[in-house]
Amino acid sequence: MLNKTSSAREMQARRLQDNKSKRGRDVSNGILSSATSKAQKRILPLLTGLYFFAILDRVNVGVAGLTMSRDLHLTAQAFGLGAGIFFFGYVLNEIPSNIMMHRLGGRVWLARIAITWGILAAAVALASGAKSFVALRFLLGISEAGFFPGVIYFMSLWFPAAQKAKVNAAFLFAIPAGNAIGAILSTLLLRLDGFMGLAGWQWLFMAEGLPPVLLGIILLTNFADHPAQATWLSAEERLALITKINAEADADAGHTNIAAVLASPTVWMLGLVYFGLSATLASLSMWLPQLVHGMGTVNVEQAGFITAAALFPGAFIMYLWSKRSDATGERVWHVAIPSVVAGLAWLCVSAAHVLWLKIVLLIILGAAGYASFAVFWAIPPRIFSLQTRAFGVALISAVGNLGAFFGPWFIGYEKSLHGSFADGFEGIGISLFISAALIIMLRKQEKIRKPQSISATEKRV
Repeated sequence: MLNKTSSAREMQARRLQDNKSKRGRDVSNGILSSATSKAQKRILPLLTGLYFFAILDRVNVGVAGLTMSRDLHLTAQAFGLGAGIFFFGYVLNEIPSNIMMHRLGGRVWLARIAITWGILAAAVALASGAKSFVALRFLLGISEAGFFPGVIYFMSLWFPAAQKAKVNAAFLFAIPAGNAIGAILSTLLLRLDGFMGLAGWQWLFMAEGLPPVLLGIILLTNFADHPAQATWLSAEERLALITKINAEADADAGHTNIAAVLASPTVWMLGLVYFGLSATLASLSMWLPQLVHGMGTVNVEQAGFITAAALFPGAFIMYLWSKRSDATGERVWHVAIPSVVAGLAWLCVSAAHVLWLKIVLLIILGAAGYASFAVFWAIPPRIFSLQTRAFGVALISAVGNLGAFFGPWFIGYEKSLHGSFADGFEGIGISLFISAALIIMLRKQEKIRKPQSISATEKRV
């Protein structure tokens, strides 16, 4: 009888202890959820706004090319070189930029990037010929270098791994929004042609270059480099967020020094995966307005609105696809499947001869390209320690952004050589098939396949 009573008491004590532990975990998860929710509201709007204007630097040159190429006597090859060389300058400075950011902090360095790129973006209005256009675009790429990988690194210090794809999608919403709204805005700015003696494309560059300067100043005065410095979080929220981020960093610390990063086949393969993804998005931004304008009777303004209509649906597909990736914990197929779909769309779009079919294919292409892009950037931060993360993310971005240089240049080259977009589009499509194959080859690696398991409370953040 005594043994039964003792056993019952022990079971009751264990239940009480389990209930206390569960309540403790619920409280802890609630505090973490509150912290990440506040961080999203504080950080994402400004970073997304800045990236929106960064995307305008790629969109506006495509729209400006509708009249600027005529005024500056640019051939398709010269325009493609000027459009693409932005990314060459970007690649050269990405790693040094992220190293400086790691040393100086995101607040100061991201603000520096925004202010200098805004000034140089406006200065493209001063181009007087092919040489000056190419030179200004190259300098613009150098000045903006490090912003995107810098933000990916910065957000890895604020958001747990299992929320990465969704948070990335919220940030990367700027890509379809920038492409869609930018196409309309840039087209409308072309109407200022002749005002105060300036061409419409000059007003376009000046009007869209100055906002990043203002946003950079706001960033400088309102950001914190790390959760430990966030006065807008409570002490409990700071502790919960720092504990979670540090625990994941300790678990994920596979590449702990720069030599290990440089020697890692995984890092270089991820860079090659990103090559195809960035070639797609850069080529869409640079050439889509001119592709649409070449569709029979479509004029300049109609080209802008059709471009917007084709790209904007991709924003919602990207968010839903990224949310699904976070919910299931699967990464590889969420990158590979849309990459293949986008590759097929590239192959088909130039072969289509009916306007409505081209637009449908462009919608599919944009949506698939954005979806794979957002999920991909949930992967790289997890394979590095905190000490090497800035360098590693920048290295992957630098290798991949060679695709952003190559894609627009290759399409322009093929257009000048053959008078058609077909061969250039096929080349970009093939690069996406290669990207899909490479990411599938990495599927057996746990850190690439899925994030650490999280509670249902965290997933709702």
